Amino acid sequence: MDSEIIYSQDFFNRLPDEIVLSIFNQLCDLKSLCLSMSVCKRFHSIAPKVDHIFIPLLGKKSVVRELESLKDVVIRALAKPFHIIT
Repeated sequence: MDSEIIYSQDFFNRLPDEIVLSIFNQLCDLKSLCLSMSVCKRFHSIAPKVDHIFIPLLGKKSVVRELESLKDVVIRALAKPFHIIT
């Protein structure tokens, strides 16, 4: 019974925003960061504070495809809070 109580607690929410920001700073790419913004309001407010992010430039066609995909992810992440209001 005690183990059920321990496992039901959300320890991640106890982390300070500075630690979560440090974790976000370790993400490899912009797409992952944008996806993390759509997880919850807290992540949505912390993710834009990331210092550096890697954006790979492979080839012209793949860059265009990645940017189109990224644009969709960013739009969905930014629009998500407004879905709650409507």
